[in-house]
Amino acid sequence: MLDSNHRMYFRFGSSGWQLDGRSLLRQLAWMVGTAFLVYATLPLRALSLPPVNWGNPVTLNGFSWLVSGRLYQGEFLSTLPPIGLRIQAGVSSLLAQFGLVGLVLGWVGLIVFFHPSLLMCNTIWTALASTAFAIVYGTLDSYVYLIPAFLCFAIWIGIGLDGLMKAVAGRMKFGRLTLGLVFMAYLALLAMNAWPQVNASQDHRAEQFGEDVLAQAPEHAIVFAQGDQAVFAMWYFQYALRERPDLVVIASDLLPFDWYFSTLHSTYPDLHMPVLLPWPESVIADNPQRPICYVGYNGQEEIQCTP
Repeated sequence: MLDSNHRMYFRFGSSGWQLDGRSLLRQLAWMVGTAFLVYATLPLRALSLPPVNWGNPVTLNGFSWLVSGRLYQGEFLSTLPPIGLRIQAGVSSLLAQFGLVGLVLGWVGLIVFFHPSLLMCNTIWTALASTAFAIVYGTLDSYVYLIPAFLCFAIWIGIGLDGLMKAVAGRMKFGRLTLGLVFMAYLALLAMNAWPQVNASQDHRAEQFGEDVLAQAPEHAIVFAQGDQAVFAMWYFQYALRERPDLVVIASDLLPFDWYFSTLHSTYPDLHMPVLLPWPESVIADNPQRPICYVGYNGQEEIQCTP
């Protein structure tokens, strides 16, 4: 891997890999400094009191809670299905993404045309780290952490294809061009087959759900939204589209968090919030003049409003 002086802090020589500690320290300093600048934007943005203010990182405790992922740490190495099943699912996903031809080309690029380089070191490390985390992170959607590994595999496919094209260039007239065109056609076929699965332009479920809630909710109602799908839809309609500002949208699952308690105070200053036990029943009791709605989406709309 290269530093600003184009020196590798890992060198591959006659005695194997050698560590350049000074170069590595410079790289770490740059990485830490860059990461700090990114995280420094969090409290600056939170100071504007946005209605969606995850963790409210204006205090040291809130900042550490957010950047450390404390809410999700319990999922790491938690109860999992057999690791073999997760690995099998990952391989199946890889096959679904690139097809059998892409799968073979990727391994050819990694194994047959491997040579020590910055690109190879980075892609192998990224693929291994993201795959290991996806396997041991005990959530149903942990497969999304395989995306960096898939991106690395796409690079290996390119390396494998380039190696094969160079191998046939001297043996077949127009062999390199032919192989490239065939693979481009293969990618186009994969894209056409996958397009109906990823095209969400005709999926209006979230839009319809939000419109139905806004149409049925009485004036000045408190809307308790349960689940990510319902919460994000209601946040979008009220905070982004600025529709029905008379409503109070509360994410029921977030009520136990102190930072959400303060966010509700700043977002809805007229809402009376209980000092102790901020549960839906307590909020309702402290706001008897407001109608109540319970909404959720679990494959179908769940909307229940009471005067």
